[in-house]
Amino acid sequence: MTSSKNLTLASLLALAAFSSSAWAAGPMPATGEGPLFLDQPLVASATRAEVRAEAREHPPVHGGQPMVVDAKLPSAQSPSRAEVRTQTRQAIAQGFHVATGEMS
Repeated sequence: MTSSKNLTLASLLALAAFSSSAWAAGPMPATGEGPLFLDQPLVASATRAEVRAEAREHPPVHGGQPMVVDAKLPSAQSPSRAEVRTQTRQAIAQGFHVATGEMS
């Protein structure tokens, strides 16, 4: 008789412990809908042009990254492709080993 009472009590406690979390969750969004905000949507008062102008006036602090990265153009001092190939061939002829492949 004692074992049947213990089994019944244990099953009721397990049912109460595992079902309480489902009741506490509240309304949940469906998959892929993101967070569920029940408040009114906020409308921005500034236009995109105003925000960009303010961003130009106040650049990011040191170490921050700007939103738009300027493309780096090759400088006038950088060697041409033909010059680099010539320098590489000369280095190989003098015994320099170019590290290539899996065993390099």
